[in-house]
Amino acid sequence: ALGAEAVSEVLGALPGLLFARFLALTLSRLVAMLALIVSLDFTHFESVTPEQLKQVEELANSVIMSATATNIFETSLAKAREEGVTALFGEKYGDVVRVVKVGDFSSELCGGCHVANTAEIGLVKIVSESSVGANLRRIEAFTSYDALAYLNGFEHQMKELSATLRVPT
Repeated sequence: ALGAEAVSEVLGALPGLLFARFLALTLSRLVAMLALIVSLDFTHFESVTPEQLKQVEELANSVIMSATATNIFETSLAKAREEGVTALFGEKYGDVVRVVKVGDFSSELCGGCHVANTAEIGLVKIVSESSVGANLRRIEAFTSYDALAYLNGFEHQMKELSATLRVPT
């Protein structure tokens, strides 16, 4: 639920809604504690570059670590649209919708977010980007303690490799 406008500005051709959807999924899945990996499918005509992924990840973590309060409320779908609230592709909404605002950074329709502020998400670590169909891309990322475990595992592998090659870490 963070930053369609910011991603458009930072990444240019990468769809701005990508970042908003990425963080909306992060928020909702983290709270559910069912799966701390976020998988985001989006329409795009080319691979997302490693630099673009790095920028999205840095922006996501910057907003998350700012501990920005969320404002969650219900309103009519018509009023939400008038106010420019972002809706997700392919989703069907009733007459009354749930809006999640994250400071001045993002405002979108969301059914699953329950964090009081962005710091509750913890760390986000993007681990892959791939094609899953014609003009369809997927980004996968770990959040919270799973992101930390992923990074710790990577660090452990680097130390083992360093010891095997007898080079400093």
